[in-house]
Amino acid sequence: MAAVVVVVAGGIASVMVYASPEDSERVGQQSTPSPAQAERRVVTPQTLVGREKSFDRGHRQFDELLIVGMKQRLPKLTGVVSGHYGSREKANLVAVGAAAGTVDSPAVKLDEMFTLAFKVTGIQPVDPGPLGGVAKCGVAESNGISVVVCGWAHPGSLGLVYFYDRTSATSAELVDIRNEVEQAA
Repeated sequence: MAAVVVVVAGGIASVMVYASPEDSERVGQQSTPSPAQAERRVVTPQTLVGREKSFDRGHRQFDELLIVGMKQRLPKLTGVVSGHYGSREKANLVAVGAAAGTVDSPAVKLDEMFTLAFKVTGIQPVDPGPLGGVAKCGVAESNGISVVVCGWAHPGSLGLVYFYDRTSATSAELVDIRNEVEQAA
């Protein structure tokens, strides 16, 4: 399992994108941002869609690597979180990495996340849910373990969810997880 965590950690850490320092506000725009423009924050809940947080040593190392990688690649972040939830024994293990900050061209950045990780195939658009933006899911393999990789990108956030030992995931699963990790500020 430690080898899988290291391989996946490298993949996730490498998929994070650079935030642009450009200010997206213009003179004359509305002063109250719409939900699509609202500033975002990310949190690490104690449970995630019914899954208990994992405190496994290998998972914690992975989570720390992910946070460091995201901070290095996104210098204008307002928040970064990562965590593992569930267990392989219960066949519900997921890893989540999310960042809040400025994300220019969210659709392009989401595509970059999939191309910079390990080989993800069968990438399809999925419903991003009420928080908006764009979302996609595909399948990868790491050390013989099938992993569904889903991601979202929004002008105020980006994130990845890795579903271990899976060959498919529904957009509802991604939306449920995202709704517990990302919040409008």
